[in-house]
This record gives sequence, C-alpha cells and structure tokens, in this order.
Amino acid sequence: MRKPRDLLDKIWESVRGQSEAHTKLLKRCSVLATILLPILFALVTTFKSEWFTNYDKLFWFILAALIILQLIFGSFVIYSSKSTYDVLIYSNDIYKQYQEKRNMLEDAERDLKLQTFLASYSKNWINQIPYLADNIRNDPKNLKDSLNDIFSVVTEDEDSIILLEPKEHIKFVLYIYDEMKDELLPLWKQETTSGKKIVDNNSRVWKPGEGHVGIAFNQGGTICTADATESNVANAFRAPQTKLKEYDEELYKSFSSVTLFNGSGNKIGVLAATSNHKGRFEPNTYAQFVNLASSVVSAILHNQHIKDIIASNTKV
Repeated sequence: MRKPRDLLDKIWESVRGQSEAHTKLLKRCSVLATILLPILFALVTTFKSEWFTNYDKLFWFILAALIILQLIFGSFVIYSSKSTYDVLIYSNDIYKQYQEKRNMLEDAERDLKLQTFLASYSKNWINQIPYLADNIRNDPKNLKDSLNDIFSVVTEDEDSIILLEPKEHIKFVLYIYDEMKDELLPLWKQETTSGKKIVDNNSRVWKPGEGHVGIAFNQGGTICTADATESNVANAFRAPQTKLKEYDEELYKSFSSVTLFNGSGNKIGVLAATSNHKGRFEPNTYAQFVNLASSVVSAILHNQHIKDIIASNTKV
C-alpha cells in the first residue's frame, strides 16, 4: 500500500505537471491569437482584390472566421491563465502546508523514538550499574570494555538511536581529572565513521578551563552547541593556540560536554561528544542521550578510586 506521504507527493507532482502542460498550451494559444491570426487577417485584407476577386462572400466568411477565432483563443488565454495561475498558487500553498506538517510529524516521530529509547536505555543501564561498578572496582582496566558497551548504540544501523549522516564522524571521549597534574586525561574514546570504529591515539590532554572540555569542567555543568562554527561559540571555546589542530574546525562542528561527579559531589571528569555534522547535539535532541549516558558513567564511577583508574588505564 502506498504511504500517505508518497501519495501526496505524487499528487503534487501531477498537479504541477498538469499546470506546466497547460501553461505551454496557453503560450501556444497566445501566439496564435496575438501573432498568427492578426497576420492572416492583415494578409487577407491586403490582398483581397487579388485573392478574392470573384469570391466576395468567401472573403467575408474568412474574415469573420478569423475574428471569431481570435476572440475564442484570446478569451481562452485570458480566463485560463488566471485559472491555471490560481490552481498553481493554491496547490503550492497547500503543498507547503503539507510539507510543514510533515516536517512537524517527522520531528515528533524522531522525538518519540528518542524518548522511547532513552527510557529503555535508562532502565537497562540503571540495572547494570552495580555490576559494572564492581567490575571496574575489581579491575580498573575493565573501564574501557564497560564504556564500549554503554555507547554501542551509535552505528549506521537504521534502528540505531543516533543514525549517522553520510560521512558523519562522531566521537565520545571520557576525560578523568588528575588532581596531581591538574589535567583532564582522555582514558577512553569511541570514534564512529560510517559505522566503523577508528583507532586514533592523538587525543589531547586539557587543563581545566581549556576548550569546551576544560570550560565544562570548570563550570561544573553541561556545555552544548548545535553549531560550533558560529563566531561567538568558536571564540568562546577555542583551544589554546599550542593545542589547536588543523582539522578542528572541520571535525568539531557540534559538541556536548558534561561534567561528571562522584558520590561526594566532587568533579571527577568530563564526558565529551563531538560531531562534524552541524545540528547533531541540540539540547532537545541527541544531547539528551549524552546527558543520560554521563549520568550512567558518573554512577559507575560513583565510589571508585580515581587514582587507581588513572594508573590502570593509558591515555587514548
């Protein structure tokens, strides 16, 4: 069965096609009424004495026929032009309204899918938190495997909650704060491009206050932007000159950085999510997933010995 959206698109294409065909017909009739018939009229009257010497009645018959045809085609062009224009304008307005409603419906469907997923995700991982926390406490090296499971939902699969755009590059990084060095160390990272994990050992270490990761840590909250290329955003969260990379502007066009806390309410790190696709991490869409995931990570690290985690996990 044809989907309603496809059917309406088909109707619109049909209306537009019919209107274009009718417009071409009107142009031809207009040429006939304003150019060809007047030329014939002029020729008949000019050469009356030569062409209709013995056919006076025929002359007047042809003359009357030309006048009647001109009136018919002229009237057709005048009235049909307005009718065709009105149909095209009204159908165009209706289609625009339909597109707006369709976009609203798609947004609602996406939001419903997201909220449904977040509810399921939350229920699943809340139940897993005690097991994951004990697993990391027994061996801090299990941190990476636990986080890989938590963020396994980011794929190219159509059923994925974060469905990648063409050539999109999404990265999640866990930064743990090292009090001794006063640095945020990248201890886990997941990069996904076209559904494939990328091995990259060039993550940067940030000081509190440096870049969006360090600023989020200093503020003890969440920093989220759909478009990091906007001048005011880019200037506010620009990394120090010594830590800038040539690919930063191309790779980090949207981000969300969330501060992590332990059971005592102390800041222990930052979970950062970035994408090279503008609009990926909007506060009301996929940034909600980052916030929820950061809550799960905070709960897992709730009572962990951060020094042991730093000592057992190398920077990524």
